[in-house]
Amino acid sequence: MANASRAPSTAGPRLPAGKGTYALVVGLDTPCKLNVGKLGPVELPAGYCLYFGSALGGLAGRIRRHLRRQKKLWWHIDYLTRVAAPEEVWWNESAGRAECGWAAAGLLLPGATTPAPGFGASDCRCNSHLVHVSARPLAEDFHRALGPGQPPSIGVLQTARTPTRRS
Repeated sequence: MANASRAPSTAGPRLPAGKGTYALVVGLDTPCKLNVGKLGPVELPAGYCLYFGSALGGLAGRIRRHLRRQKKLWWHIDYLTRVAAPEEVWWNESAGRAECGWAAAGLLLPGATTPAPGFGASDCRCNSHLVHVSARPLAEDFHRALGPGQPPSIGVLQTARTPTRRS
């Protein structure tokens, strides 16, 4: 994990314009306490948070918004990305919403927990769309966790906060 004050960059791979599902990988050097709008107080342990969402209006715009620090606090994830920048973004272009399945797959990663029930899941029946793991998650491991019948690949955008070595 790197210095949390460093601003993310969208330089690198072109962001997809189509609709789809995405995951934000956010590293926390220390535990983090947030007051998340109507959800209320949330305590997140140090490690990595994976947030899963859908962008039916277009992935590029939604991802760019999540990478900005200065924005109106609208979604639960905005409260986290205001204090910690995503290190990676994973995505897949698709017409439908798949974030619930992605959140379930995230829970299959080693040591995964849901530290904030209800986070990002106010419009579905999921326990949470925020998953915590202590070790840096790899896109390849997550893709395998999605299982058969899922997209043949997922896109990966590394931000300026992406560490050069994996822990």
